[in-house]
Amino acid sequence: MAIITRKLHFIIERLKHKSPKLAPRGCFAVYVGEDEVRYEVPLEFLECQSFQDLLRDELVSGCDRVKLLCSEEDFDEVLHRAKAECKEAKRIRRRKKQWNYVLLN
Repeated sequence: MAIITRKLHFIIERLKHKSPKLAPRGCFAVYVGEDEVRYEVPLEFLECQSFQDLLRDELVSGCDRVKLLCSEEDFDEVLHRAKAECKEAKRIRRRKKQWNYVLLN
């Protein structure tokens, strides 16, 4: 994951200086498929296993932006799974915080 994250960070930093349209804060742009349809993906999805697997398998190297060769339908499915994984992770973190609060009091 560290290699993928570093590579994405490098690409995102280069895009900040070249791209006329930047992704909103907390997101990064991903171009999907042969038509290069632009998606703006939350950075928290980089922590999700399904999204990491997609990046590892489909990421095109040697270009100045994040480009995936998968179809839009496959990408939508992975986004749906990543969103569910992130919600679950947030719920678990929230429970841990509540549990720590109970233990401290």
